[in-house]
Amino acid sequence: MPSQVMKYEDIDEHMKRYSRFQPEILEQNVKLVRAVERLAKQKNVTVGQIALAWIKAQSNRNGNDKIMPIPGATKEGRVKENITDIQMSDEDLEKVDKILSSIESAGSRDAFMADEAE
Repeated sequence: MPSQVMKYEDIDEHMKRYSRFQPEILEQNVKLVRAVERLAKQKNVTVGQIALAWIKAQSNRNGNDKIMPIPGATKEGRVKENITDIQMSDEDLEKVDKILSSIESAGSRDAFMADEAE
């Protein structure tokens, strides 16, 4: 979820089709983003960079196979942000793990509202 999306009014019409952006669910997901934002500010990086670094750190960790995230981007600035290699210490990884275990993500990544209306 983009960190600039913090209330229902911030969401474009296309994204409103997804359950995770519905008002009753969005509030829960904003809590998760805010918690990750605090860590990002401490490290002077973006929430997206934290997310990508955490995913990369899961590679060969806890029984996982090799993981290589492939983020999408439509703007040059986002491409540069995404390719910046952010190192996360064991303490950083523990912080993210604690955030993820204490604040449950809600809603689906699948669009549903437009499909049901058809």
